Amino acid sequence: SRNAAITAIAALDVADPRARPGLIAAMVEPNLSNSANLAWVQLGPGDREVVRAFIEAVRRNAEEFRPGLSYRGPYGEILVAAPEFFLQLTPANRDCAPDFLQLARDFRDKPAVEGIAYDALGRIDALSEDMVPLLLARLRDPDSDVWASTALRRLGPRAATAVPQLIGMIEARPPVKAYDAVQILEAIGPPAADPAIPALEALSKTAPPNSSLCATLLHLKPDSQTGIAAAEALAAGKGTDVVEGRGLLLQAGYRPQLQLAALAAIMNGPDRRSAVLAINRILLYGNEPDLRREALARAFALQSDPAADDWSKSVSLQGFKSLGPSDRSFEHQLTVLTEQLWTARHM
Repeated sequence: SRNAAITAIAALDVADPRARPGLIAAMVEPNLSNSANLAWVQLGPGDREVVRAFIEAVRRNAEEFRPGLSYRGPYGEILVAAPEFFLQLTPANRDCAPDFLQLARDFRDKPAVEGIAYDALGRIDALSEDMVPLLLARLRDPDSDVWASTALRRLGPRAATAVPQLIGMIEARPPVKAYDAVQILEAIGPPAADPAIPALEALSKTAPPNSSLCATLLHLKPDSQTGIAAAEALAAGKGTDVVEGRGLLLQAGYRPQLQLAALAAIMNGPDRRSAVLAINRILLYGNEPDLRREALARAFALQSDPAADDWSKSVSLQGFKSLGPSDRSFEHQLTVLTEQLWTARHM
């Protein structure tokens, strides 16, 4: 069958120039099996021909969708491959922006397909300010709010025209998508998002302690007493909330020695998840050389620990971006780690 043939060819060598044209043409047709669809991931978005063929496959599968069918039907099977395929998109694929824009326009009545298009536009850095009104409308729709929020956050300061509506969403009673609005405001950042400070402080006084709300408020106004009080409430809580609160207070420069001492104790404590977060916060916001060296040593150890899960490795790895001249003693370990990661990826 077509599905079996595609799966077999993909398993052998999708890069074979003799196989590629026929393989791509066969994969554009709708109703591929999940295993055959995964061949798209192996092909990858390395050239425009493959990306445009994938868009056409999404289009043909979407056109087969009929009201009453679930997204797991003919319409949904191509979407099984979409997330992993799109993870490989980069700004190098920007020449495909017109194709993704057309896909979004053609399927405004199908939020999942429109979302695929906007996710791709974000990954290739082709989102623009003139998309803000449409994205705000989609943000209020439960079928499209997740991808619309992601797109607005990716726009960052370029979404500044959204600030008045985002404030309105926070001030509404009851609030409308308030925490999506909060995260978008943090991405927009100062000074464009500064008019939202009073609304954020008012929400912080009435809502349960929330790390996203607190982070946004302290990002826009580091000396906000309301924000500091909210972070202290998080720090007085349990589990990872304690690390979130201490990290936010450290980032805001509030009693840094106290926060570092508390984070050091958590890093050496029994709760592994909290310990990993503490490593991350110490590396990102701490400035004590000895403590940073200890946190770096633990972060390096996590990368080669077979018992460490992907989340732990990812969170600790984020701290490496804080490496500076004071951490040159770890240059050798970083080189070794880079070689290990490269080897693992290419095995």
